[in-house]
Amino acid sequence: MSFINRILHRYPLPTKMFLAGTIAAGGDIFTQLLEKQSEWNYKRTARFFTLATFFTVPVLNIWHKKVLERIFYKNNMHKTVFLRVFLDQLIFSPLIMAGILMNLRVLEGFSISQSYEKMKKQWFQLYLTSLTFLPAIQFINFYFIPPIYRILLLQFVAFFWNSYLSWKTQKKIEN
Repeated sequence: MSFINRILHRYPLPTKMFLAGTIAAGGDIFTQLLEKQSEWNYKRTARFFTLATFFTVPVLNIWHKKVLERIFYKNNMHKTVFLRVFLDQLIFSPLIMAGILMNLRVLEGFSISQSYEKMKKQWFQLYLTSLTFLPAIQFINFYFIPPIYRILLLQFVAFFWNSYLSWKTQKKIEN
């Protein structure tokens, strides 16, 4: 763990990107094992790795460093955390969910308009599902976790979320 800690402090964004991509790929592999796929769909796993590495983590990094870290009430940690979680779940979470779904479909080879139509069919339900656990995770994150580790905590939780997302987005969408 000290090795990861060292590279995380020396190269924070690339380290978070690589670890998140690996965790996302692991979530997809786990899902494929649960689905009892006859063959491992490595392209599907590569899409989840690419999505987490090159979209999700860079966007999360900007959101956390440029927006959330600047929100604070002087001498009132409770209000600060509450406001951060509220804004994260009300503003950022719906947008990142749409971005993830759109980018996933584009990586699958769909056009922007096709990706948008597919995203519209799944976005709301996935967003509601995320609200059942992400606010609690973010409260823990903002109260107890140092800023450099916050995205990593989210990505470890995301192993299970990515498994769920993989399962929900890779089955046939009813018309």
